Amino acid sequence: MLSWRQLTHVLVLGFLVLGLAVVSMASAAWADQYPSRQVTIVVPYPAGVPFDLLARALAERIRPKLGAPVIVENRPGGNGIVATQSALQAKADGHTLLLGSSAFTSIPLLMDKPGYATTDFVAVAPLGMASYMLFVGGNVPAGDIPSLISYMKANAGKINMGVLAAGGTVQLLARRFAAVAGVELTEIRYRGSTDMAAAMVTGDIQMMFSAYNSARPFLESGKIKAVAVGTDDRSSLLPDLPTFKEKGFPTVTGSGWLALYVRAETPPEIVSKIKSAVAEVIKDPAYREALRAGGMDPWPMPLENLQAYIDEDTRAWDRDIKELKLKLQ
Repeated sequence: MLSWRQLTHVLVLGFLVLGLAVVSMASAAWADQYPSRQVTIVVPYPAGVPFDLLARALAERIRPKLGAPVIVENRPGGNGIVATQSALQAKADGHTLLLGSSAFTSIPLLMDKPGYATTDFVAVAPLGMASYMLFVGGNVPAGDIPSLISYMKANAGKINMGVLAAGGTVQLLARRFAAVAGVELTEIRYRGSTDMAAAMVTGDIQMMFSAYNSARPFLESGKIKAVAVGTDDRSSLLPDLPTFKEKGFPTVTGSGWLALYVRAETPPEIVSKIKSAVAEVIKDPAYREALRAGGMDPWPMPLENLQAYIDEDTRAWDRDIKELKLKLQ
């Protein structure tokens, strides 16, 4: 005969097993019913910019996979914080997705209280890669890295480099390049890459790191020249453009990746359903063409390696941010 203590343990264990079974059945039921209403992709950028257009291409193609309406909700502002906090306040049921870029992981490194932690979300799919390239003005007498460094040293104190948000990929790449070149650059802040490209054409700045799309209108005319790309592999958008790594500058690397996120508390069965749907879309040639039209490359990142890549990328930026003592202004 069981003692009272043993009987209590048996009863507690039984209730725990029953509880887990109920939770498991509930999760399975949620997954079967998902999506039960409209799915929203929250985008931290204004309508019409390349990242927004990509989100709309995704929404259009994921809709039949999920069997429910999928819309894009633009919430620009605060370096992505407005959109991220909005997604964080939504229910963790898979009906609200977040378009996250490299800024999503760098903001908490730059601010003491951004209002979210990266662990509040889980990456479910690699959507695309914005390959940041180093461009120079057409009047700069340099077409490769060695000649550009020589030009920079000969004109020390006279070189203006366009940058965007403090601590963003563009500024950190500029700082990395300046460090290996051994030259100080004067940073000129711009609100967007289109403004930065226009400033290069007029000669207000001589250099910038930017995605391909902003420079594309001026490349053929020679008003802007491409020098190198800061990714591990060459970009399909400019396949003849060498990487910094190829030319012996492995530390000048950085790219603007895009990933789809859900709340971390989302039931795993629902997360799995979203992953499967998006995995089909990103293999679609029509989606890849939409990527290239927006100035981005496909991101052939195996899903099982996605979070590890993002974590390592974040650690690399964290080291730079601490070394450069950067904070959002």
